[in-house]
Amino acid sequence: MIRHYLGMAVARFVAAPVTSLASVVTFALGLLAVVAVSGVITYWRSSDAQIAPLDRAVIFTSSAVLGEQKMGAWPRTTPALAKYLREDIPELKTVARFWPRGDVETSTGDHSVVLQGSNVDPAFLDIFKVNFIAGDAKTALLRADGIVLTKAAADRLFGGQPALGQPLVLVGKYHMIVTGVIADLPQPSHFTSEGMYRARFDYLTLMPPEQGSEAWGNLIVETYALLPEDGSLGREQLTARLAQLVDKRTSPDVKAEMSVTMGVAGIEQVTEIVMNALLFGISGGVLSVVAIFSGLGMIVLAVACVNYANLQTAQIIGRAQEIGMRRILGAGTFSILMQSWLEAGLAVLLALGLAGGAVWLAAPAIEAQTGVDIVGALLRDPAELGQIAGAAALLAVIAGLYPALVVSRLRPNDALQARKQRLGSRSAVRVMVGIQFACASALLITMLIVNQQNAHLRATALNTGADPVIVLQAQSRTGVSLETLRQRLARYPAIKTISETRDMPWQPGESTSRMGRTPEAARSAPEVIGRSVGFDYFDIHGQKTLAGRVHSSDRDPLKTNRYDKIVIDDVYARQLGFSGPGAAVGERIFRADGDASEIIGVVEARPYDIQSEADGGALYSLVTGHPGAYPLIRLSASDVERGLAALKRVWAELAPSVALDYKFEDQLFEQTFSTFERVGRLFLALSILAFLISSIGLFGMAVHMTQKRRHEIGVRKTLGSSAARVVGLLLADFSIPVIIANVLVWPVAWLGAQIYLSPFVNRIDIGVLPFAISLGITLVIAWAAVSAQTIRAATVQPATVLRRA
Repeated sequence: MIRHYLGMAVARFVAAPVTSLASVVTFALGLLAVVAVSGVITYWRSSDAQIAPLDRAVIFTSSAVLGEQKMGAWPRTTPALAKYLREDIPELKTVARFWPRGDVETSTGDHSVVLQGSNVDPAFLDIFKVNFIAGDAKTALLRADGIVLTKAAADRLFGGQPALGQPLVLVGKYHMIVTGVIADLPQPSHFTSEGMYRARFDYLTLMPPEQGSEAWGNLIVETYALLPEDGSLGREQLTARLAQLVDKRTSPDVKAEMSVTMGVAGIEQVTEIVMNALLFGISGGVLSVVAIFSGLGMIVLAVACVNYANLQTAQIIGRAQEIGMRRILGAGTFSILMQSWLEAGLAVLLALGLAGGAVWLAAPAIEAQTGVDIVGALLRDPAELGQIAGAAALLAVIAGLYPALVVSRLRPNDALQARKQRLGSRSAVRVMVGIQFACASALLITMLIVNQQNAHLRATALNTGADPVIVLQAQSRTGVSLETLRQRLARYPAIKTISETRDMPWQPGESTSRMGRTPEAARSAPEVIGRSVGFDYFDIHGQKTLAGRVHSSDRDPLKTNRYDKIVIDDVYARQLGFSGPGAAVGERIFRADGDASEIIGVVEARPYDIQSEADGGALYSLVTGHPGAYPLIRLSASDVERGLAALKRVWAELAPSVALDYKFEDQLFEQTFSTFERVGRLFLALSILAFLISSIGLFGMAVHMTQKRRHEIGVRKTLGSSAARVVGLLLADFSIPVIIANVLVWPVAWLGAQIYLSPFVNRIDIGVLPFAISLGITLVIAWAAVSAQTIRAATVQPATVLRRA
């Protein structure tokens, strides 16, 4: 019997190729969204699977509240946690820390390069089984002067010659011996991550002695552990023990200042945790990027399911006599349901192959745009492929249910006489179309706002004038003072301005504080970003002075940090309640402990962070000659190459053994901004899929409704209605569910956009434009989808219709 039903399904597919193909394409687009989202999530969650046991390897997370300052879960801890774990939870026999040190000048004598350095505990190589090309993993990190290089770093330093046993010098003073060379890490791995969280390393050296036992807020290391093989300590049990550890090891004084919550996560969750923190700030513990994208993929699939029901319901009209004959010959409800499900199953099976082929062909482009190997991730995880196949089977059952129920209510006598059939509820069809366009509109509005915010960030971030700005490595790593560098570069016209900053632009880790016009007001004042900058900092970035003055060497001479005289931006001036920039100059503002700072000037707001827990606004204190500051150099846009050549020449004279490491500010921005761009691209892709599916579904609705209203149209034309008037009537009828769907989904889209925008330092105001564009696009798509059917129905001869009534 199944063979008979399947044969009929194939025959029906061949007999109605256009509708059948539309059904297959509908399912394929929905499954494409699910496969793509599943591939991305699987890729994230397979991080480091090739070098660590994901069932046992864990990483510890921290979230803290320091006064009014809150921080979401982040996969870093205090260095002291490892010691506490070994002492208080002895079941954890393998605990190791990883401390990324950033750019480090590394030399072999006459050759110097900048590498990404990291300190680790020896047990790090017990958790992560990296592939040693040279050396022994058991002994490579046992000596204090040992250094393990990646193959790429070894090639840069030694030009392909054997590196094992060779001497190295770090930052000009630490003499090391190469004790191992490891192969490049297999992907995916969170040790080669990009964006604001970077744990990439070119070399590993031994972790220095443990630091401050009470420094719970000093979140600088990743702390890893292996759970016991016998399963005696799981993640949930470890989380409970961890809470006891924190309570025991935190002194009353520290508890009074801050509260710390420690968590446990699998290695495979690192990417997800980081993205949650980056995209949702302190809400990252509640909102999950994986849950959101999974939900969006299921929404697109649900749209495809509803769409198929619409298409099949429309097709039933043309099959009315066939169905009536089958009912007369004894076909029962189960038989009709089985036939409908097999037809849906055949469409889903073909769609699954089509979606899989599309993903396979698009995989290189997807990897180029997002850095994610979808196909590789899915092929490495058969269980995920099984879940996709299960979702496809469930889709066939659900999608085929409504058309089958419609058919089961069809009266055989009416069908055989080709009379006016009541095939499904007209309002139900409208509701289904409305659901499709509600989902598509919500995705479109979100996509528009995400991309509008991204465009705004890019425009404001790179609006520093035509001249490029470069950032050098910190002075403490080079031994070259800023003043010396300034004097030597002053004779080159291609070098316009030189300054310094304690905070690397567009990198995380900004300091925040609360200040008010009285100490009491400071306790509830807006949180502000604090920046320590040198002379000429505002000239470097073309930041205009709106009132007062900025720091200058003739009026503010010093060689250390200075907080008594500050510059604020106009956003912070408004937050403090000043009537304008001029009203703030000369006023004093206070911290809660009574320390005061005088406002000497107000400048225009300029973001140097993408996201922050602060409420917007910034204050600038003065720093000069600090060894941890980063020099900033503004080059002439018309002579960039000559400016760089001058910098390299002077650097070679001042620090011949130190590699010059510089980055353009716009490169730093792009590096950090990449995560947000990828999210925007994913929203765009899902929005396009949803609209394609909805358009096909509206075409099905047009076929369905115009068939049902043929008699009505014939009567109207007999009574004098023109074709144009009938077209207008039908278009208005089709537009109603689209308009209602848009209006109903607007509050949901607005709330989602507010959540997305909340962590950004410089966010857009949500205006009516995204909502108006969404409504306009959905209406245009709706009219384009139904126009052919409405025109065809409106131009039919009335006698033809009435003769068949």
